[in-house]
This record gives sequence, C-alpha cells and structure tokens, in this order.
Amino acid sequence: MSNAVPPTIGRYQVIAPLATGGMGELFVARRAGAGGFARLVVLKRLRVELGATAGYRAMFFDEARLAARLTHPNVCEVTDLEDVGDDHYLVMPYLEGVALGAVVGAGAGATPADAAEARIVAGLLVQACDGLDHAHELTDDAGAPLGVVHRDVSPGNVFVTTDGVVKLLDFGVAKANDASTTTDQGVVKGKLAYMAPEQLAGGAIDRRADLFALGVVGWEALTGRSLFARGSASLTAAAVLDEPIPRVDAIAPAVPPALADVLARALDRAPARRPATAAALREALEAALRDHGGVARAPELAKVVAARCGPAIAAARERVRAAAPARPEVAAPATTAERPDAMPTTVWTGARPGRAARWPWAAGVAAVATLGATALAWRGCGRAGSTAVAIDAAAIAIDAGAAPVDAAVDGPVAPDAAAVAIDAGAPLDTGPRVRKPGWVSIDSTPYAELTIDGRAVGPTPYIHKPLAAGRHRVRATLADGRSRTLTVDVPEGGSAAPLDLRW
Repeated sequence: MSNAVPPTIGRYQVIAPLATGGMGELFVARRAGAGGFARLVVLKRLRVELGATAGYRAMFFDEARLAARLTHPNVCEVTDLEDVGDDHYLVMPYLEGVALGAVVGAGAGATPADAAEARIVAGLLVQACDGLDHAHELTDDAGAPLGVVHRDVSPGNVFVTTDGVVKLLDFGVAKANDASTTTDQGVVKGKLAYMAPEQLAGGAIDRRADLFALGVVGWEALTGRSLFARGSASLTAAAVLDEPIPRVDAIAPAVPPALADVLARALDRAPARRPATAAALREALEAALRDHGGVARAPELAKVVAARCGPAIAAARERVRAAAPARPEVAAPATTAERPDAMPTTVWTGARPGRAARWPWAAGVAAVATLGATALAWRGCGRAGSTAVAIDAAAIAIDAGAAPVDAAVDGPVAPDAAAVAIDAGAPLDTGPRVRKPGWVSIDSTPYAELTIDGRAVGPTPYIHKPLAAGRHRVRATLADGRSRTLTVDVPEGGSAAPLDLRW
C-alpha cells in the first residue's frame, strides 16, 4: 500500500485529504459525468500501516459488506468500493452538517435543557432510533437476522445534516452474524463513556447495548454535562459499571418527567428492563413529548442547525470549494497525533476484576478502529458556545479551535514513574525467574514498532500481552526513525503500569 493517493480513483477525482482516525483515512473527492454532472463524495481507505495486517483488512471489508446492506434515510450509506492496487476505498456521500453534539452538546458554557430544548433533543433521538432499528432488523439473503449491533453509538457518530436529518455513522466496529472477524474474549470495541455495562464487561451483547449508548447521548444533551466520563479510562469504566445514574429531571428540572422516565429506562443497567427495540424506544420518546408540543421534526431541526452552526458550516463549505485541484498525487491526511480533529474508536481489553481488586491496570485502551464523525462531539455551535468549524464528508466534523473531547480515552495515561524510566543503556536486572507471567499494555500515537528485550513483537497497540515477571527493556520506533527506550517492571500475575507514548 502506498502512502500517496493517486489523482483519480476509479470514477472519482481526489480533491484533498480530510483526516485520519484509528483505522481509516478520509479524502474528499468529486465524481464528474457527462453534461456537467458533478457530485462530491468521501473516500475512506484503510490506513497504510494497517493494510498489511490481515485482521484489519478483514474488519474493513466487514464494514463494507454491512454498509452495502444499510439503505435508510437515517444511516449514512456506502455507495461504492473502489480498488487501486493494494488499496481499497469505501465511497460515501458528502454530507453537509455537524455532529449531534455540536447542536445540543455538553461542554463549557452548556446549561441544562429547558422544555423547548427537550423537544429538539427528543427529535434527534427519534431519528437516531429509526436508523438503529433499520440496522438491528437487517437480514441476510435468506431472511435470517444478521444480529447487527452498532457498538459505537456516541455524539460524534450521530450526524445532523443542514436539512435536519440525522445520519447514523460509522459501522466500522459493528457486530454482525456474518462478519469474517470475531472479537476476542476480553476485548471490547467502542467508546468507554458510551458503552453499556454488559459491553464493557466483555459479555454477550445485543441491540439493547446500542439503546443504552443512545440513552447516554440523550442524557448528556439534556443536562449539559458528561454522565460517565472521568479523569481516566479506569475511572470512566468504573462509573459505567457502578456509579448511580441520576435522573435527567434531577439536573434539568424543566425536562418533562415523562421524557426523564424514558431515558431512565434506556439507561437501566439490566438489559431486560430497557426498551426491547429501537422502535419501542422511538415510540416512548414520541409519547413522552406528545403533551409538550411533540418532538422536533426535520424542518425545525434544520432551522436550529442553521441558527447555531450556520457560520461554521458556511466556512467549511468555502474551504472545500477553495480546495486546490487534484495534483499528480495527494498526500495522506495528517495523522491523529498531528491533527486534533480525530476522535478514534477505542478498545478496552481485559475482563472486569472482582471488587477486591477493581481495575488494577489504569487503562488498557488503544485506538484501533474507524474514524467516525470527529471533534465536534460535545462542543456545540450554539448552546455550548463553541466557535467550531464543521465540515462533514459522511463522517467528519472538524473543530478549528480546540482539541477534541473523547471520553473513551480520557487523555494520556501517565506512566508510573516507579515502573517506567528512560533507559540509558545500562544492563537490566530482570530479577529471579518466576513461573507466573504478568501483562503489559503499550500504545503509541502515532503508532510505533516495538521490541522487548531485543525481540520484535510488532506494532502498537500492544495491549494486555503476557510477559515474564521482572524488568524488561522496551524500544518503540516510529516510521520516521525516531525511537525511545524505556524499562518496565512486570509484576508476577499482575499488570504493569500501561505505557501511552505521545511523540
């Protein structure tokens, strides 16, 4: 796979790079036809460094196969798949708008919703339910249920177009019965702060996990604050599993109690007590607002988007219009580390410990999957007072003024100074040999190739891998040749302090 992108890919002329996420790179392109026909699209390809990995390629094609079956007004469709050499490109429509959180988000300056705002939030959730219900009810060619679960419903993956239509984005980590890849036991895909407890614990999940996540989105939009996000991944996970979940109307008293009731059911930690389907949740939301003016429909939502985010959308539109014409080659977009506008999907590895030893390792978290709608997540254009600039191309929202908030990652994980030190090259004392190994988790932004005690072990993320107890030398090397050498102490039968390298 080449890092450069050719000027044309099949029927599409590449205009400019957009962004890079955990697994994909996005480019805006133009499809031209006879008689002056032209249409903007977005091309998504697997990141070059992941393309040689069979598992990532399989995930990419799983996404393409599932997306080909998704044909609903509230789901962003994939319209084509193009091949150029060893590179593969998903083709998606170019959408103009912002992530849901940019319209009704939590963040600095956000306030609890009043009754009018509750109608807007409920209207957005209703459309999201319609998109989820379509995905959940998909069947194969023989009519058998596919058992699709999105697994990554979050503010950045619920997009609102300028027409007031909600589009559910990014099925890159979705679960389906016909997928060619399976998730290993103890590996959890999604964003921690929006995961259902059963998903976070690594257990069996069904469509009700998506309803819990949508409940979190609605709770945060109405209260103006985060529900589970804490200062670290481990604290966030603990909050999802155990901390009390306040009712919405306890924080936003103007929200109709009936709407607070619906969200409380969606956020029940017991899946059996949640609405059984997305259609049932939609009906409950409609009923809750029936005596309060009804949920906001698309025309009203379009006016809200224009009023709150119009200048940002116009600026983004101009940026795309003024993009330079395709050159002989278009460079790959900046990596997540170089751009602050990518909110990666994440993986939590490791099962939930018992109460006596809860979350002994701080954060087994690594960016692994698709880009999704990015940095506008909970940074509203209007209600939250943001000056974000948004452009979307089926999955992108770019924040020109601030770094993203990703409650799943919760910022860099600081290594334990006692466990990790810069190695000046002195011989290492590995201590006595022990029978029971421990575990090590290492991540790097951008990705790095790792050696442990001189043995190549592959690229990051290198999460919850067994390693003999004792002291080990770890060397991380970037594609451009920069490297770091550190030491890590692995306890017998336990986990070393996670390493999260930022360059």
